[in-house]
Amino acid sequence: MQTKDLRNEIKASPAQLRYADTLFYGALLGFIIMLITYALYVFGVLTPQIPLDELPRLWTHSAAEYRAAGNIPQGWGWLALVAKGDICNFVGIAFLAALTIFCFIQLAWTLAKHKEWLMMSIAIAEVLVLSLAALIIGPLPAAQTALSLSRKQAASAQSGESAAEALPPEVLEPAPGSLPAAADRSYLVPLEGDDARPEDAGTILEKTYPQGSGEKYVACGAGSIKNNTRVPAAEIAAEVEAPLPFAVEWNSPEPQVLIMHTHATEDYRLSAGLWFRPGDGSRTTDRNYNMCAVGRVMADTLNAAGLNTLHDETLNDYPSYTGSYANSRAVVQQYLAQYPSLKVVLDVHRDAIETENGSRMAPVCTVNGQQAAQVMIICGCDNGSSISLPNYRQNLRFAAAWERAMEGTFPGLTRPVLFSYRFYNQDLTTGSLLIEVGGHGNNLNEALYAGQLAAEGLIRALQ
Repeated sequence: MQTKDLRNEIKASPAQLRYADTLFYGALLGFIIMLITYALYVFGVLTPQIPLDELPRLWTHSAAEYRAAGNIPQGWGWLALVAKGDICNFVGIAFLAALTIFCFIQLAWTLAKHKEWLMMSIAIAEVLVLSLAALIIGPLPAAQTALSLSRKQAASAQSGESAAEALPPEVLEPAPGSLPAAADRSYLVPLEGDDARPEDAGTILEKTYPQGSGEKYVACGAGSIKNNTRVPAAEIAAEVEAPLPFAVEWNSPEPQVLIMHTHATEDYRLSAGLWFRPGDGSRTTDRNYNMCAVGRVMADTLNAAGLNTLHDETLNDYPSYTGSYANSRAVVQQYLAQYPSLKVVLDVHRDAIETENGSRMAPVCTVNGQQAAQVMIICGCDNGSSISLPNYRQNLRFAAAWERAMEGTFPGLTRPVLFSYRFYNQDLTTGSLLIEVGGHGNNLNEALYAGQLAAEGLIRALQ
């Protein structure tokens, strides 16, 4: 008896052949699109959303941090930036993602012509499910943000948190300024000694970052501004010398300054020596050890000097890091609605600098015999399209005044101001800035002391 080769008897149906052809040629076209868009990016034909020289600084950040730093929208919002070199790559990816839908559509059509109704129904169901998933991508981030805010409000009510930590703003009151004045450093905390160093401890490398010079830098008193924009240096220099666009009222019963934290859960290492315990310098919800602690010292220093300052300790990046800037924007908007007297909004963060082998860099300086973390102001710039900051020049004046005051009073305290195409909600006031106090390589006491010094510099800048 002759054995038949079943492989020779298996024949693909017309529907299967059409599906396979569509998938093959569609995938080929998708890869070609990806190669072309990548070439446009690599060879500089299209200007990227995030400048190439900024990539090393952002490379160790999370995807959410990277997206936020570049003001890259979620969902289908990337289509508005499709002319950017690093964003146009998404075209090929989106095409490949949509290819399956196209394949199922033509498959359903072919099956209908052959009256294979059951299989046609399955193909149509696949199209509907995939299309629905694609449609959800756009509004989902907004829903997540709303859900995160509602959860925080509910948790605040249930746990009996103080009114200063909860929304809405009607219950918020100015910080009393009851903690130590600037000259008192009782806010410092005990740090772990070398006897507590674990075997898997990481290495800390300290470095004092100098002020910049050369083509990309503009002098700003004893400090400097790193220009990562196309704005001519002469125009930036003119803004450096221009007066502040606002004036604060000293010893006023009305709040003048708001300190908040988009990434409130960022924290610092707790070791006195040049090592870090795994987990330190990452994130924590404990407000005594995260960015809230630094903001608290800054607010206390400002209040003690007669500058009425509010400090919001909302954890805008918890429980979800995604949408943290949308969360903090909503918080600031509610404060501004409640307190129209506010002139200054400071978003206090920390940086994260690492070497290729995983060692952490700690930007440090010495002020009055005590080591402090270096600080860096970040000022956004309007790019005429995706980043809308029509009043960025006013914010730049404020950044320049604060940089001059800090570096002139405490030499070495500041890294160059980063002036770049960033958003960071700096459209809300003409006194909106982001400041990074040290990095995850600094210990908490260095950051707390730097917060005090930065606040003292702000007092001088606003006088």
